[in-house]
Amino acid sequence: MNKKFAAKLYWIVPGVILVLGILLLFYENFSDVTEHPADDWSRALTVGKTDLNQLPPAKVTENGDFVFTRFEGEKLATTTLGKDFTVKDEQTYNIPVNKWTQVYQQDDTIIYFDFKNIYDQDKKMIVSDVEKFYPLETTTLYIKDHVLYQLSPETKISEKMMDIDLDKLDIIPQENEDGVNLLTYTSDPTGVDITLQQHANGKMKTVYQSRINVDPGKVVNDISFALDGQKLALLLQEELQSTQGGNPEFFNYFLLTSVTNPKAQTLTQLTFDDPAGTNSLKEVSDVVLTFRNDKPTILFHADGRTQTQFNDSTTFNIYSAEISESGATKTERRSNTAEISTNPQWINEETIAWVDLDGDGHKIKLSSADLKTVDPLIKYTQDDWLQALGKTFGMITSSFFGIAFAVIWFIWPILFVVFMYIFRNRIADRDPVWFFYTGIGLYAIAALIWKDRFFVDNIYLNAPGYLTFTGSSYVYMIVFALIAFWLTIHTKKVNDWAGTARISYFVGLHILLLTIFFGPYII
Repeated sequence: MNKKFAAKLYWIVPGVILVLGILLLFYENFSDVTEHPADDWSRALTVGKTDLNQLPPAKVTENGDFVFTRFEGEKLATTTLGKDFTVKDEQTYNIPVNKWTQVYQQDDTIIYFDFKNIYDQDKKMIVSDVEKFYPLETTTLYIKDHVLYQLSPETKISEKMMDIDLDKLDIIPQENEDGVNLLTYTSDPTGVDITLQQHANGKMKTVYQSRINVDPGKVVNDISFALDGQKLALLLQEELQSTQGGNPEFFNYFLLTSVTNPKAQTLTQLTFDDPAGTNSLKEVSDVVLTFRNDKPTILFHADGRTQTQFNDSTTFNIYSAEISESGATKTERRSNTAEISTNPQWINEETIAWVDLDGDGHKIKLSSADLKTVDPLIKYTQDDWLQALGKTFGMITSSFFGIAFAVIWFIWPILFVVFMYIFRNRIADRDPVWFFYTGIGLYAIAALIWKDRFFVDNIYLNAPGYLTFTGSSYVYMIVFALIAFWLTIHTKKVNDWAGTARISYFVGLHILLLTIFFGPYII
């Protein structure tokens, strides 16, 4: 072996191992950043950007294309995707929009509401002084002068549906193949009164009425409903305000009944297990309640575990949950991004869309169970690489806390060396063989006794399998010790290091190797 090369092995070999450890860490982080939300669900495909944190309902055309309405450059724009999820068309309309704008869009028909008046695509006013606007699937509703109207997008003709006072009632409209369903409710400190009406063939019909009791101290913030034939599902989101001025608590209650044969109105409190973690999901909101395969299913955003970030182990992602008649939930993750995901909606039975809040240019994304079609379209982006790189550097920086955790290991050889130079300096100067072995022996004994000071629970919870198999802590401690020992002995022959330098090198290298591999997962 070349003498010059041999003389440098003491830093070349550790350098190669450290680079290997960093590359493995980057690979793990890149895998985490680009992880699928679930095994049977695709990663997020970006289909456009929007200036506002809103996403009007996506439309499905007769030939199966998907039309996304978005807001870009303070104007209305649309992106049309084909069945293969590739962009077929993009258009921009000279229609001013802001954060209050609501839009109905179907084919070439556009109706928008600027929080005061309703206009068509030519910016011609249709209705003035409107209190509330509701764009639905094939029609639109609005409230003016305490009257609810239906506005036909084709004819621009308004038809009165019912009188309503928004100061006394809240209204939730939906549309299905049977017509327009209207859920109105009013709440008081003891409960909420609910009425469900159907509008078909120009007539209003009351199909369900009930009073649902609410626990003392709680208030109903929102209600979601879904109607499937005669089955009615209700989800109530309630808030319990802390009497001590602290943060409020939020609860979700579920009720499944029949509009023709109502059962006793018993609410079931729902909890949603985090499919990527061990805790329950928090701050459930943006709820979309539907029936899927005859079972109540909700699509929502919530705070749950993700491995896409360095600083935070949780963020808001999109989830779906199937609810049984007993109130048990089966929750699945439907997005896995580092940004805050919000405004979810179903596009079809196996595809969802949402908005990722990302600075000024929010991203419209979709994911699907159609893995064969969607996954090939998703390329690794610069953001993916930068995110994985940032997470890697952040974890490497924090890994050096491992040195502090291992103080109890190397304090003993340090004390031994100090003792020898103060009280037995002649022996230390002669550098007998046992001087080196005693130093590393004290370190080895301390490392074994206080092994758990370094190998904390977080490592076994967060580190990949190749670091956390049964007995892995002993295996890596021994392997790295053998490498450090061999390099120390080799360096003594080549560079003629003294015992103190060899003890320092052995201890420092052993801790450094452990820190690079295990340290990123300590905190």
